[in-house]
Amino acid sequence: MKAALQAVRSHGAHAQGTLSYTTSPAHTLQTWLDLTEQLLETRR
Repeated sequence: MKAALQAVRSHGAHAQGTLSYTTSPAHTLQTWLDLTEQLLETRR
């Protein structure tokens, strides 16, 4: 997702990262926190 967001912005377009929250053994709170941090890093 990071590469896609950066590519869109490099062309002057608006990019939006969206998370669809769910819980399961594969989707823990830490999973969502890590993904959120990765998305926030694309702003830097």
